[in-house]
Amino acid sequence: MVLGKWKKLLSYLWPVVEARKSSILNPNLELRWEHGRLVLNTARANYSYGSLHEVMRVAIDGLSEADMKKLLLLGLGGGSVLTIIRKKQFRNTHVTAVELDPLILDIAAAYFNIGNDHQCTLVQADALDYVQKTGEARFSCIIDDLFTDLVKPDFATNPAYAIALHRILLPDGMLVINVIISGAISLQDFLNPYLPFFRLEQYRLVHSDNHLLFLRRKPS
Repeated sequence: MVLGKWKKLLSYLWPVVEARKSSILNPNLELRWEHGRLVLNTARANYSYGSLHEVMRVAIDGLSEADMKKLLLLGLGGGSVLTIIRKKQFRNTHVTAVELDPLILDIAAAYFNIGNDHQCTLVQADALDYVQKTGEARFSCIIDDLFTDLVKPDFATNPAYAIALHRILLPDGMLVINVIISGAISLQDFLNPYLPFFRLEQYRLVHSDNHLLFLRRKPS
């Protein structure tokens, strides 16, 4: 306990490593203290509680109370979204969080107190497989925060993925996508598979590289 307090205090001067973890899906995971907060990083990206926490706070702030009723989170990380929801006391929100990597789920539980409760259901599954097999019109909002390091999965620009997301959203539901645009693809190219099924309602740029797309479901 005393050592933990010293790590937290020292982290205001420089980052202090708490633990390093590795899995097949995420070979370079590091838990470390930064500015008094325990964060989860990969080799190049923050997965939770650092810069990504601010991105997810902006995402949640952009949603209405109606959007927040039944939330599907694709990509759990350390659980930033769930922590923000708890802090903001959205008592009527239920979150289903889908995460592929069992190690990430273990880290979220062991280090960040993220687990199944009356407001949250955790699912260990491939996100594409999950949305394609889920029943119709189930969620009021979907947040896509799927990354491996800084890279979105290939299926993120596949029209079949957009169709599946549209199918499982309730009428007038909201899709929020966090994406980092590189030179390989433009923002418009990324958006094109979604525009037949969604209309772009809001756009936010956070930390100069995280693009938050707020897409409202079009009628079928």
